[in-house]
Amino acid sequence: MTLSDPDEHESEEPEDFTSRPSSPLQSGLVSLLPLTESDYPSRLDRQEPPHEPLSDYGHGGLHPVHINDILDGRFEVIAKLGDGGFATVWLCLETNTHKWRAVKIIKAEHSKPENPGLLLVEYLKNRNLGPADWEAAHIQLPIDHFWIEGPNGRHLALVLPLLGPAIDTQLDEDVGTIKHICLQAAQGLAFLHQHGICHGDFRPSNILLRLDSIDRLGKKEMITLVERPWTVPSDWYGEEYHGPNYPQYLVKPVDLSALPIQNNIAIVDFGVAFKASNPAEFTGIPTRYGAPEHNFPDLLIGPASDLWSLAVTIAEL
Repeated sequence: MTLSDPDEHESEEPEDFTSRPSSPLQSGLVSLLPLTESDYPSRLDRQEPPHEPLSDYGHGGLHPVHINDILDGRFEVIAKLGDGGFATVWLCLETNTHKWRAVKIIKAEHSKPENPGLLLVEYLKNRNLGPADWEAAHIQLPIDHFWIEGPNGRHLALVLPLLGPAIDTQLDEDVGTIKHICLQAAQGLAFLHQHGICHGDFRPSNILLRLDSIDRLGKKEMITLVERPWTVPSDWYGEEYHGPNYPQYLVKPVDLSALPIQNNIAIVDFGVAFKASNPAEFTGIPTRYGAPEHNFPDLLIGPASDLWSLAVTIAEL
């Protein structure tokens, strides 16, 4: 079994912004707010807009999603959680269970049944390790998945419990809390290595804080806490971005900091995970977190590389 996948971190450089004003958008039960020019980074720093570039759509690319869409007949899209070069992640209400979920929709060209996260689920289940075991070890893997047939191709969608913000955006300066988080990070990595798995992309942005009792929140309460989604019409970027291959508008990720947050972590994003018995040559981890062997093609990446990344993460915290 191979647990490796293309890097899912770097996206193409987005198009430049235009100065055309947006107009308010309304969509179903969740109302949307238009982004204005002042909401974007300065003109000198527009390489990092608050949403994915439209160039990531089109045949083989991202699936166009809109607020209030129903995915797989059961996941109502409430807001956007994040985006990257290979996927978008959406805050959804699972209507048949009334549980809050994060649904990650992968680009069509990178969607395949042999997804590393799903392979890892099966690998651990074959060792009689289920969700209760993973979560006790501070690991969060997909709890479900489904496929979407869309205008840009066939997309794999991974379903996870809704988690909070990354540790590097939310932790306070309390030494006891930081030690607690660092211990859990080390325990999670030890669990993976004990079972012969390397994460490959261990860093603060892939370590999220768990949320407390959020399934008691209704839709209106959730929207109040995360605030209404902010949007920018796709035609800001040109008339060529009309049609079924593109969303009508792009959505800025919401802020989860107002939700009830625990001081317990969940290690996520196993898109480049691999078996320690089959070392990787490249994972795409950012240089600041990568061990020296990431910079030398003739050196293989393994458990020690994860430990280096853990040490850098702890030092940053």
